Amino acid sequence: MALPQSKFAAALRSNRGATRHFLPFLVPLVPLVAMTTVLYTVVTCLRWWRTGPRGIAGLIFPAISELGVGQPEKFLYQCGFAFGGIFMGAGIWLYALLVYPMLYDACTATPDGPHKVEELSLLSRILKWGYLAAFGVILQGVLTLETTVTLQCVLHWVGAMCFMLGGLNHARVADQLYEILQHRAFAREFATNRNVRESRRFFANSWVRLVTKFRHLIITYASLFLFAIPILSQISSAMMGSSSSPATEPAGETFAEAAADEVTAASGRNMPADLTTMNMMGMMQWGIILQFAIYFLTYAVDLCMAACMVTER
Repeated sequence: MALPQSKFAAALRSNRGATRHFLPFLVPLVPLVAMTTVLYTVVTCLRWWRTGPRGIAGLIFPAISELGVGQPEKFLYQCGFAFGGIFMGAGIWLYALLVYPMLYDACTATPDGPHKVEELSLLSRILKWGYLAAFGVILQGVLTLETTVTLQCVLHWVGAMCFMLGGLNHARVADQLYEILQHRAFAREFATNRNVRESRRFFANSWVRLVTKFRHLIITYASLFLFAIPILSQISSAMMGSSSSPATEPAGETFAEAAADEVTAASGRNMPADLTTMNMMGMMQWGIILQFAIYFLTYAVDLCMAACMVTER
């Protein structure tokens, strides 16, 4: 029985119009628009937050959720993440239509057994975790954080966890399956196997090999870099904090300075240490978001190559 995704590829092959020829140029735009929208949203909201009443002087990397609490950045936060999440889900959908059938054929090249079942399970989970990550982006964006703990706050946190859980597991599963299928595509025992023919051509592309290695590096080493941030921050704080003293506050504080004073009083520590901790935590969060944004953006190469293969048949 033919896969539903293969019907889409068959329809493209039979289409002699403009859609067929422009598809390799159109499909990479979907992940590009998704990730550009998300990054533009957080950067713009950050600029508005710094100049608004909720900004805190000296806080360079606030929590991303904090950027959607007050207006006018709240409206942009909601629209930007909703739009970006929809396009991210559309990118996973295109992946299911264009890349999935080819990987499915490569998975079925082996005899029936536990390895085949495991590979098909990995392939299925690539899509499920990807859709979950896209849903999390939309949920945490539309239902923004509030100043008090409400049901909306809880759903916002659920959305953030869906994005993190979906993105991380999608990346791990995809990395594992790509390694298996890439090895199989060039293995001698599968040289004449018709099911592996398309995946061999896919993985032989230099751009696909490059982004596959790049995604592997992100999964393997990016987290190690993020965990190094607190250590570097502690070293910096220890070197600078011993010689620093709390600055004298001028008369007539702004709202941002008053908010910073409240954080200081509540923690019982001096201002530099508080801001260092807040910047450290915010930097880790921004790094994680940037990591996944770049990761999903690289699927533009997979989609472009798969679209070229479909339209050339």
